[in-house]
Amino acid sequence: MAKLRTHRVRFEPEGREVEVSQWTPLVRAAALAGLPIEMPCGGMGLCGKCRVTLLEGAQRPTGEERAHISPEDLERGVRLACRQSVDRPMVVSLAEALAHASNQIMVGGRAHDAELRPDARLVNINLPPAPMADHRADWRRVCEALGEDLRPTLAALRDLGEQLAAEQTSLAVVAVGDEAIAVRPGPVAKPPLGVAVDIGTTTVVAYLLDLTTGIELAHAAGLNPQVVLGDDVVTRIQASVATPEGLPRLRDEVRGALDGLIRDACAQVERDPADVLRLTVVGNATMAHLFLGLSPRGLGLAPFAPLLQRALTVEGAEVGLTACPRARVTMLPNIGGFLGSDTVGAMLAVGHEPNGPTLIVDIGTNGEMVLWHDGQWLGCSAAAGPAFEGARISCGLRGSAGAISRVDWTNGEPQFTTIEDHPPRGLCGSGLLDLVAVLVRAGVIDMTGRLEEVGSDGAALNARLSGEGREARWRLATAAESATGQELSLTARDVREVQLAKGSLRASIESLLARAGLTADQLDAVYLAGGFGNYLRIESAQAIGLLPQMPLERIEAVGNAAGGGAKLALLSSEEMERAARLAAEVEVVDLATNPIYQEQLIEQMMFPEPE
Repeated sequence: MAKLRTHRVRFEPEGREVEVSQWTPLVRAAALAGLPIEMPCGGMGLCGKCRVTLLEGAQRPTGEERAHISPEDLERGVRLACRQSVDRPMVVSLAEALAHASNQIMVGGRAHDAELRPDARLVNINLPPAPMADHRADWRRVCEALGEDLRPTLAALRDLGEQLAAEQTSLAVVAVGDEAIAVRPGPVAKPPLGVAVDIGTTTVVAYLLDLTTGIELAHAAGLNPQVVLGDDVVTRIQASVATPEGLPRLRDEVRGALDGLIRDACAQVERDPADVLRLTVVGNATMAHLFLGLSPRGLGLAPFAPLLQRALTVEGAEVGLTACPRARVTMLPNIGGFLGSDTVGAMLAVGHEPNGPTLIVDIGTNGEMVLWHDGQWLGCSAAAGPAFEGARISCGLRGSAGAISRVDWTNGEPQFTTIEDHPPRGLCGSGLLDLVAVLVRAGVIDMTGRLEEVGSDGAALNARLSGEGREARWRLATAAESATGQELSLTARDVREVQLAKGSLRASIESLLARAGLTADQLDAVYLAGGFGNYLRIESAQAIGLLPQMPLERIEAVGNAAGGGAKLALLSSEEMERAARLAAEVEVVDLATNPIYQEQLIEQMMFPEPE
């Protein structure tokens, strides 16, 4: 058999090189070089966001590339990474594709006080050699020294045998619940560690905590590397079943990311990752399945049921954690459908039963929300799409350096703020929301979402509008003002994406309220969870109809509440038990068969009339 040809690919500006077989996808070559490229549409050539420049080895552009890239850029070698395969030596600039690498990730979040009672602990004991007449098993002597009867794992028994063979009499027993998972040379003075984890569709955050004091010692966060295969749960599910290697790759990507974050957090405080005894993990149902290596196929088909609802505890080694293979890892319970343990975490973080009607909503790609009223929790999830994370928006990007995060209209000019004060590269979710709100208030976007000119007093606004109908666009920044060298505009298609996202989310809110017999003005509190909920301007969300009109003091951003709930479950056995109760108490409202949702979806896609 003839040997398959190989080619070298060098990636700039990092200068990394890899040698790959002919016809290897370029995105795969980049991943092998440790430079994953985001593909929001899952590599289908639909979004045009994975732009790279072929400095050497440029190929004839594909139809998808001609649709997304200007003739001038095609001439200088700009291509879509997802459409390229390696059939010759290449030099590739990833400057544009990797500009998203420094992302703004929400790590802080609300969490109420709870009794510190973790189920993981480290106990120092003294175990002198047994007298000749003592026929007790060595483990029985350990339990008596501990003053409690623990079940040993096989690994813990091996440890004990090794310590006794080395004539070690001072021992440290590592226990989780009623199980001993390790026996180490003692005495150990450093406190045991735990890690609370929030696996989001876009980001992964790990919090390192001292289990004896409950103090957060460090945290580490990064993009969920699964984004290279799709930006939402639907594309992840599709990727997991499309090929035999799909699920293993998605599983290994997120496990590897978490393993690295654990090592990073421990390095910040100069601790050994092996000192991590306990982990609690939250995530939406799809992320939970993929982390555990379970197929999420059932979540993509009616009735959209997870394989497991209850919490599941496994060894670190079972989920690929080489940093702390013996630690016990608990995935908190799912609620049902797409309502996952991240929603349970947010419910934990908000506190005990609210006094009055309360809505908790995560405004994200898979908008999850729960409503408390009259002793009952109701919940649903909305397939809002990734518009508010910058995907499927012509100049959209995640919250990273150069992303426009705030927009105002002042003295006849748009005034905007970018993350880290870098030159503007595009709009992230909060900036997109602000811009649409500005144009809705001014009447440039009408109730149906059409971009149109306003009266003579809006000459400055009209001067930025070009095209008509589906080709209409409103210019925010010229090519000269933009860091990308391309005009930054809001297009008619962008407005449509916002309508779909905000319509789905608001219709879901109204459906829960209707199911409870409430109206928005009867809500005592609305908690906005997640990164986007923390950064958005509430007035803008209300101006476009994403959130109902109500006093601002009733609406509170609670940051990464899901991560806050994971911390509570890590530090308190009582909170872990409460998580199980909460997950079982939520009545899931099926929006797919809900006539109120269908009616509201049409209504809520409309924008409010200008004030």
